[in-house]
Amino acid sequence: MQYQRAQPADPALGDDDGGLARSAVFEGEAELYEERATAIGFGYQPWDIDWEEVYDDFQDRSWQQVTQSSSAYAMAWRYFPYAFGGASVHRAWKQGGNAALRAVFDEPPASTREFLSGYGSSPPLSMDSGAAWREDPDAVGSPILPPAYQPVSAARFGAWLFEIFRQRRLNVSVPGLEQLGQGFLGDGTA
Repeated sequence: MQYQRAQPADPALGDDDGGLARSAVFEGEAELYEERATAIGFGYQPWDIDWEEVYDDFQDRSWQQVTQSSSAYAMAWRYFPYAFGGASVHRAWKQGGNAALRAVFDEPPASTREFLSGYGSSPPLSMDSGAAWREDPDAVGSPILPPAYQPVSAARFGAWLFEIFRQRRLNVSVPGLEQLGQGFLGDGTA
């Protein structure tokens, strides 16, 4: 049914942040229905389960797997859409049922930061009062190229992939996942 509404992103298209966000909407919906069906199959009522705790554990395990993997970038595509997309879509369903899910598909989150901040969150404040959730890397900063070079394309890691890079390459630990979406202005590679 998802493919009748829209097509998920292909990670090879170059916009990593937007691709992960779009994938999280599709896979999050699948995760929601799978988890609810599994609960019923085991004789539980879905509303009797603490889904926040379930998804918090899922997100913690996913973060551990990605940051400890030798292929962190590839593993991000395996974990982020399910753990973070599932949590966000589940919150939407809890607040408004299937109508809320359709609204998510009508206006899907455009960045991983929206998922990290939580369903229904307002865009965080930044130095630019007109800043959107997903920044244009050219507006935040681009590398200065020598005259013989010209920019061909730009890519965005986004909050999730940037934090993986920061932790793995710069050996700087994060105090907690709740900090990831806060104050992130954007990144760009050209």
